[in-house]
Amino acid sequence: MTLPLALRVEQIEAHLEQVIARQQISADAITGISALVEDAVNNLLAADRDVKSQLQKQFNKLEAQEERLIELAATGSLPMSKIRSRIEHTSLQKEAIKEKLEFTVERLRYGGEKAIAYLSLMSYPGAP
Repeated sequence: MTLPLALRVEQIEAHLEQVIARQQISADAITGISALVEDAVNNLLAADRDVKSQLQKQFNKLEAQEERLIELAATGSLPMSKIRSRIEHTSLQKEAIKEKLEFTVERLRYGGEKAIAYLSLMSYPGAP
């Protein structure tokens, strides 16, 4: 499952301000939209937990594979060049997984909080 990246609020802020001023969106509507944003973030966080669980399983599998390769190197069962190549490949895969594991929750939370903060500002479009 691929999680959506982020929508840059700066890209739509001016347009939203105009629409809100024209539409005169009520505070209740903004509260409702905020609740929808919070629900969406919570759903994304739940999906993120599932993805992280799968990634952690992959990471553990790669760690075990790396340990087996080190044992093979110690016993001399395979040529060293082949073992080195496989360890490098495994290490690259592990680093990619680490990066994915670190990415999600904090950025999702921050994005949701930022969206809700912008929604709060929409109660007063055009205010300094």
